[in-house]
Amino acid sequence: MIAHTKDRQQGRTLLWQRKFEQMLPEIRRAAERALVRLAFDQRQALVARAIPKALAVFVALAKRGKMAIAYPTPLALAAVKAVRADCKREAPRAIAAAWNNRHTAR
Repeated sequence: MIAHTKDRQQGRTLLWQRKFEQMLPEIRRAAERALVRLAFDQRQALVARAIPKALAVFVALAKRGKMAIAYPTPLALAAVKAVRADCKREAPRAIAAAWNNRHTAR
């Protein structure tokens, strides 16, 4: 009985992984389109940060049994929005750190 439950859980895990892998190229394209105004290297870095966030949203939907309503573009846009929010929170710290490093080097 326990082995049967593990098999079912493992099969479910593989299902959400396969579905996310199928959506991954479209998620990447949508994230790149949302960040098109940035320089190439910045865009690629933020897309790389957005993909795990899209995966987290997708996993949350899968746990609720709502994989059917998950579409690549909304996942990507939600992930990009979260990454931009992270950048806004990190920016003041990065500026302060750069300022302090500049003045302590003298």
